[in-house]
Amino acid sequence: MIIWRGWGILVIFITSAAIMLVQGIVTVLQDDTFYQSHMWTKSIALFLAAIAVYFLGRYLNTRPGRIVIDKITGKEIELKRIHSLLFLRFEYWGFILAAVAIAILFIH
Repeated sequence: MIIWRGWGILVIFITSAAIMLVQGIVTVLQDDTFYQSHMWTKSIALFLAAIAVYFLGRYLNTRPGRIVIDKITGKEIELKRIHSLLFLRFEYWGFILAAVAIAILFIH
């Protein structure tokens, strides 16, 4: 089961789109088996996804929230939407994807 808040589900879609984009480009430029046989192509796809996820996550999670006033206490409260996937903030997934990309390069 996938758990997300706000636009956190976009992490999965951005990562999938980056993988399909790199695979499509490599398939057009090389033969059909090049993407499957070379692991660095998958690392590039994950790095692209990591960059996009990090910057989009920073943008979404640093936007100002709505200010409301509590009628009882008269205090101002900021209502802010958090965007996360699997209880991790959106932008942290950029670091995780980059770490996986580096691990793929060193393992293979």
